[in-house]
Amino acid sequence: MDRAGVVRAADFRLQSFLVHILYPELHQTHAERNQPVNPAGTSTTS
Repeated sequence: MDRAGVVRAADFRLQSFLVHILYPELHQTHAERNQPVNPAGTSTTS
């Protein structure tokens, strides 16, 4: 992976982290789309 890809991945991770802090209700749907378990520890398994 080139440097631009690494920066883009890190930026996306930082963005999603900030979204999780600022807008938890938005991040929940975002987390469900990407991974079955919410990183905060609250399980979102259906």
